[in-house]
Amino acid sequence: MIPNAFKLMNNITYRPARLDDINALQVIEAASFKSDLLSRRALQQGIRSQSQWIQVAVNEAGAPVGYCQLHFNSKTHVARLYSIAVLEAWRGRGIARTLIENAADHAMSQGKTSLVLEARSADSRLVQFYADQRFSAVEKLPGYYEDGADAIRMTRPLGAEFDTEAVSRRVRELRQIIVVVPREQDAKIIEAAGGAKQRPMIVTAQQFLALGHMLGEGVKVLNLCPCEEYLSSGYYVSLIAEARGNRTLPSIETISGLVSKRLYQQYLEELTRLLPAAEFLEPLRSAKTGNVSLELYFGQTGQPWARQIAKRCYQLFAAPVLEILVVERKGKWAIDYIWPLSVSSVDAKDRPRFIAALMAALNPSLPRPAGRQNYPFDLAILIDPDEKLPPSDARALTLTIRALAKQEIHAELIGKEDFKRLSAFDALYIRTTTNIDHYSYRFSRKAADLGLPVIDDPQSILRCSNKVFLAEALTRAGLDTPQTRLVTRANLASVAKSLPYPCVLKIPDGSFSRGMVKARNPEEFLAGAQNMLVDSFVILAQEFLPTDFDWRIGILDGKPIFACKYFMSRGHWQIYHHKSSGQVSSGGFSCCTLEEVPAAVLQASIRASLTIGDGLYGVDVKHLADRAVIIEVNDNPSIDAGIEDKIYGEAIYSGLASVFRRRILASKGISGG
Repeated sequence: MIPNAFKLMNNITYRPARLDDINALQVIEAASFKSDLLSRRALQQGIRSQSQWIQVAVNEAGAPVGYCQLHFNSKTHVARLYSIAVLEAWRGRGIARTLIENAADHAMSQGKTSLVLEARSADSRLVQFYADQRFSAVEKLPGYYEDGADAIRMTRPLGAEFDTEAVSRRVRELRQIIVVVPREQDAKIIEAAGGAKQRPMIVTAQQFLALGHMLGEGVKVLNLCPCEEYLSSGYYVSLIAEARGNRTLPSIETISGLVSKRLYQQYLEELTRLLPAAEFLEPLRSAKTGNVSLELYFGQTGQPWARQIAKRCYQLFAAPVLEILVVERKGKWAIDYIWPLSVSSVDAKDRPRFIAALMAALNPSLPRPAGRQNYPFDLAILIDPDEKLPPSDARALTLTIRALAKQEIHAELIGKEDFKRLSAFDALYIRTTTNIDHYSYRFSRKAADLGLPVIDDPQSILRCSNKVFLAEALTRAGLDTPQTRLVTRANLASVAKSLPYPCVLKIPDGSFSRGMVKARNPEEFLAGAQNMLVDSFVILAQEFLPTDFDWRIGILDGKPIFACKYFMSRGHWQIYHHKSSGQVSSGGFSCCTLEEVPAAVLQASIRASLTIGDGLYGVDVKHLADRAVIIEVNDNPSIDAGIEDKIYGEAIYSGLASVFRRRILASKGISGG
């Protein structure tokens, strides 16, 4: 709805509230509520405030007979329907329903994705009324009102009904291209631009998640959502698209490479050399900041002097919208940072240039980030000597170094301070914690950029560290996995109603049994999910499958190398029990021959590993009757002396050394080995 427009229904008009409506609003308040009444001052503030919106329903005589009040918070995508009331004599005419729909329209126009309200839980008719308006109960609030009465919080997702089958058909008709935007109003801006030879299908991030695997493989996904933060909506669009077999722009590797300056620091000097002379840049300074800022759209810029920079940035970081900051320090200009932006960040004056670049990008194949050349010989083993639970103990590292020596590969232990020395090696083996916000990922990316064989490679770290990617990729591969639902704030209430209980909630990047909650009922589900969704756009709800142990199958280069049973911690449902005291207890283990592993478990483990890559993985499997259920694929699996190598001993290390030798030779263009 346009805020200043009037809407007619049963001779009732709807308009924004004015200060001269306050007396009438107070009458409506007093007639409708026994407590928690809005004061005259509060109503005045609401009418004047930029973060509130009050609409009144006016009869033929021009008198307000009902109203609704919305509250906004710029830091969230949620609008709050703070108050709504209609005089008793005017009820039953659909006024309240219209006020709610108008509020929903206005909230969407402000970029909000859900509408929330509170109602007295004892008023069953009111709760049912809101349920009829597509609100779902999500939380009980004891003693919420001034008189001590309990409330129930209800929420409603905003946006039109979404026909997933129709969208998937339309995408196939449009040569398998889909554009994902953060808000419906962004879609309208693109659709209204015109001029496209082949107009793409445009959906919001929430709608894209709802499509599941219906699009099929090979679809090109242009992701225009915010991706400047790990676990943001844009991060998940690219992550899930890649898991579903789609090509994405930006790729998840590009997004992860831009979330931290230290990951792209190595390229800043190269890009700085492309800057024009200082006397050219000096007049371009911003009057406010003293810096020069550039926005690049699909590698294009309106500034002729920056075209080489734009082209090279797009080769290195293929993203729809990039902001580049050029700063001057001590008389020298340099590119200081590169930052990905969303379509919502594009100023109105720059939209024509952005739309033109978008339409041009719809036809050619999506570019891939530029690679790096090879560098000289050696092998580095990255460790953290202070790590309490490293993936390999000292004895296992010694056995690894000996096995490499037999393959004529010299190995050297390095630490996080040796980042600049990576170019002196011809391969990297990571034996410290891996995660995309850990320095090990920076090492992995750098090694890959240098053309070095690396275990764990950055793609494996990205894929294995996020359970959402795993769930999507394993489903796509047709593997048996726990029944899994992707949960966001928009579908929280509906998922809570449809799940079987108990279930397990998981944050996307948890490890060692951390970031998991067992929910026995909808109330526990909602409480746990709401806490997790504070930090992540998406979480997972999975079917609970109790077993005494999980199989852990070690896979290297697509072949099994060890098998263990990891037992649940005593009296607990997980292998690791993280206690409130900070202590961690774990279950025992039992190492087995590969022949002892059920054939279904072994086959499923190999297939699961191949969905990730050809590196070193630990695949966790639950064996239930005739089912081999894949729980996770872990990069950087533990290989400790006397545990994982208990059966096969040095054969594990010699096999690893052989793989490295073969890959090093291949990286140098040498056959054999």
